[in-house]
Amino acid sequence: MNSATPDSKTARAGRTGLLPPVLLPQMSDRFIRAMLRGATAAKLLDGWQGPHLAERTYCIAPRHAAAMERPLDYVIGYCELLAAAGVEPLYRASEPLF
Repeated sequence: MNSATPDSKTARAGRTGLLPPVLLPQMSDRFIRAMLRGATAAKLLDGWQGPHLAERTYCIAPRHAAAMERPLDYVIGYCELLAAAGVEPLYRASEPLF
């Protein structure tokens, strides 16, 4: 018998005692590219490349640091920080809308 109270974390987690995994927020490649373009225009980045589809990574070159290859979850967090800092996405008129 489970001795946990109905409001406890263990009771909410079920029999296994494990909580469901936290899912990363989804962000479209188009929005990521627009945010990285905006950061480049704001002179926060020297440049970027991606997405590299086989590995779902982007190469980001910060203004005063070496370029770095980063996975998608890192880039999503980076774009969220850019948005919080006031960087506006910069969309290209010719970019496809998927």
